[in-house]
Amino acid sequence: MHLSGGQTRIYERAVSNSFLPQELLAALIEEVDAGDLVFKFYLSSLSILIWDWLLTLNLEIRLVWPNKLSLGKVLFFLTRYLPFVDILVGLVFTHTADAGTDSRECKIFYGWVIWLEVIGINLVQVVLILRTWALYGRNKWVLAGLLVLLLATVVFCGTTDQILVNSIVWAGPTFTGISGCVVRSADNLRGRLAGNYISVLALETIILLVLMFRAAKLKKVSPGSPLITIIYQDGLIFYFFVFVISIVNVVTVFTVPQAYCAVLILFQRAIHSVAASRILLNIRQVASKSHVCMKSNCSGPQCMAGMESSQAMTLPPLQFASCSQDSTLKIGTVDEVSEWFGDEHMEKEQ
Repeated sequence: MHLSGGQTRIYERAVSNSFLPQELLAALIEEVDAGDLVFKFYLSSLSILIWDWLLTLNLEIRLVWPNKLSLGKVLFFLTRYLPFVDILVGLVFTHTADAGTDSRECKIFYGWVIWLEVIGINLVQVVLILRTWALYGRNKWVLAGLLVLLLATVVFCGTTDQILVNSIVWAGPTFTGISGCVVRSADNLRGRLAGNYISVLALETIILLVLMFRAAKLKKVSPGSPLITIIYQDGLIFYFFVFVISIVNVVTVFTVPQAYCAVLILFQRAIHSVAASRILLNIRQVASKSHVCMKSNCSGPQCMAGMESSQAMTLPPLQFASCSQDSTLKIGTVDEVSEWFGDEHMEKEQ
């Protein structure tokens, strides 16, 4: 077994202070080594979040901040900023490898990491479901069906994760001579992690198919609608990235040593957050440009220029219609999902 200088010192200290067999101690050292790699991946995930935040902060300030609090605005902020909390907690958890953390504290930390991920990823599913529901004209059966699937996914992932957390045996400092959060054993870690990845991917696949079916019909009815186009494109782009990272996660779970199985958990969380935030900002931006078109009775590049020069304008409700206001679009002229960002109806503004 090859160990770095720091790991060798930990190993020697463990051997001198523990009655465990060397094979088991070697496995524990591998857990310490994996913790270093996980820590680096968590830093990379945090860097992705910060970089995307810097790139899109101007859009957030212009399109989200001026409006009153609403369901859509709360969902946006939770989707965008909760991952920072997830990853910071994860960094603390993986960086306690020599801080004297006991097993009870390790269990609390790990539980926080797991449950924040479950809540965060399923908040993204709520955003995707509401977007799909809006395209179907607030059809109650579409909403009910997707919410049932969401609830089943949350229950499955939550139950699986809680069983996993309860099954972990931590190698405490008094037992091995190694301080910090080091996993000694866990019950079916690979199967439980893979099951969670696959269940989330299955839900997102169903949402995508339902969304694409409706969007394809609307594109035929109104091929010039920029909003339908952006929803269609963003849906495919979002699914592509989520599909790739989910498959990579499943392959990783079954091909790498068990200590490295969770290395991409929060990376997937960051990708979900960035993609969902972009979806909401893109929808808002297209709807705002449509409003400029209607107000100025213009079209094409003139509308785009008008939007860029109207930084301080009061935005209308998020609209599912293009500049042409095609009446064949049977989904209304205002966003019917609790007025996404809290705008008053246009009639009230006038």
